[in-house]
Amino acid sequence: MRFFTVAGGLLLIVSAPLLAQTSLPPAVEPSAFCLSLANVSTRPPRLESIFRPEINPLLAGYRTTLHIFKRDSPRCEFSGDDTIWFLMDIENATDEHRILSIFSTTAHADLYVLHPGTDEVLYRWLIHQITDDFPDTLFFGPGETKSFYTWWDRVDDAGQPVPAGPYDVIGVTVGAGLYPPNLDTPHPLGSTRRRVLLD
Repeated sequence: MRFFTVAGGLLLIVSAPLLAQTSLPPAVEPSAFCLSLANVSTRPPRLESIFRPEINPLLAGYRTTLHIFKRDSPRCEFSGDDTIWFLMDIENATDEHRILSIFSTTAHADLYVLHPGTDEVLYRWLIHQITDDFPDTLFFGPGETKSFYTWWDRVDDAGQPVPAGPYDVIGVTVGAGLYPPNLDTPHPLGSTRRRVLLD
């Protein structure tokens, strides 16, 4: 996987090969999450966004937005072989050039799928990826947005298909450390939870 559908709550952390494209990769492409260092100038239709204020003062001025969507449907429920897509934007919401170098690894983002209403991780994107080739610092121009996108193939960390039902998803920028999401302590550069419903 490298991005997935929703009905309410979501977890996401991303990292991937560098791209400079404005369209999503074909669903048949097996390479999961892709990071684009260029602004993604277009957005797929019918996506859902969450804006979350920063908690850590060192990260003031950045905004994280998580989009969850189906490729060809306005609905937020997934069934059959529907691909669940995720796109996370990290925006420098200031008028200054900024450097974000808080990454504890060369991965910039991560994605978590959780059992609903709990901190129990069903799937974590980052542990299935190789991140050695990614830069450990991101440079932002004034108002610049960097975008991470991927999809989820609806399996757990053991590679087993997950049963139908609701799941929570969270997308975050990897900050001072890698740690699982916590209901009481949100990640300083993470989205709020979204709920995805798999039929």
